[in-house]
Amino acid sequence: MLKRLISSVLAIAAVFSAVPACPVTAADDDTDPEYERILGDVDGDGMITAADAAVILKDQANRAVEKPSLFDDPEYGQLYSREIADVDRDGHINAIDAGCILTFYAYMATGFDVTFPELLADRAAYPQTYTADGGFTEEQIAESPIKPVITVSKILADQSQISNTFTISVDIDSGNADLGYYSTLGLHVYYDPRLTVERNRAGEISIQQGSGTYFIGMVAKSEAEPGAEMNSFYVAMASDDNSGFDGTLFTFNVTLPESAKPGDAFPIDIRYESGDLFIDNAVTEKGSLMQAYLFTQGINTEGGNGLTFSVTELYKYPGLAEIDRSCDGYIAIEAPPGDEIIWGDANVDGKVDLQDAVAILQYVALPKKYPLTEKGLAQSDVSGSDGISGRDALSIQMYDAHLISELPEK
Repeated sequence: MLKRLISSVLAIAAVFSAVPACPVTAADDDTDPEYERILGDVDGDGMITAADAAVILKDQANRAVEKPSLFDDPEYGQLYSREIADVDRDGHINAIDAGCILTFYAYMATGFDVTFPELLADRAAYPQTYTADGGFTEEQIAESPIKPVITVSKILADQSQISNTFTISVDIDSGNADLGYYSTLGLHVYYDPRLTVERNRAGEISIQQGSGTYFIGMVAKSEAEPGAEMNSFYVAMASDDNSGFDGTLFTFNVTLPESAKPGDAFPIDIRYESGDLFIDNAVTEKGSLMQAYLFTQGINTEGGNGLTFSVTELYKYPGLAEIDRSCDGYIAIEAPPGDEIIWGDANVDGKVDLQDAVAILQYVALPKKYPLTEKGLAQSDVSGSDGISGRDALSIQMYDAHLISELPEK
């Protein structure tokens, strides 16, 4: 019932790429008789509802892409209050505050008699440090009980699909398939500026919630100004409880430019920027560790995790070689076919025999002295593992001895 109640309110903010942590002034004295009544009433309408959470999410999304804060808006700024929006009193206004308001709203809507101070006292939120590692050490992060990993669609398309619309899926997996474990998130999505992102009737980027965020009823997004190396948008979500599951976080559709040609590739990336979030509703230490793991280990990063491509993929989709390996996803178009690939023909003499195994072993030992051609490298990748190694030579020897019937090995 609570999920349906909260989910009935959908806030979508689409403006035109991060300073999500908004400084506020000192809080009123908690003994002020007006304190309990006004805390959380962000829009000044005398009530604390999901609409107040929507203001916070929209404001965070705006600031995440360097747009003006709603609290500075000439029309509404006098109605909105930074001090009242910072309900957890941590000096920052973000989706965590929106989650607090949604939790309070759900309690009040179902007849519970509770005040914000009482609710926040029960939460005992873990102090947030707005960096990728959250102030934890590498050893602490490695011991996180929950280890979420984000994946982004990696699409290998043939030439006939150039004019297609492609759905990009941003997924989360922690191994907790049947358990809800997060409530609040804020993510930066970057994409190749040559791509066109699908929009709704209002001209806003169209984001579809997925199976993992189906019960998270509050969403805001904001789009960056074009012109940078990568275009970007920001997605913020909040819920009244840990109703986020493993699965698809959200999807969006893109089309390739008219100038797209076989062999091109278009990167898509999830990047951490200060203030981004992926945390539980109560903002616990466990949830903070989970967040730190995601932003340091669960997405591809400069100098950390990165994309890997097989030699064959690089041969068939040469545009992949131009993609920054720290990106998380891509769309790549197959290049025009050259000569037929003869798997195992490392020396490109038109047949597969022990000489190809020798050529691979020589290349692995002394690549500068015994180089293989680009096509030879592609045809040598037959063992099922990434890269060229002695395992590929072994596969060819087994094929030559009729111990396996085909290459590459399945």
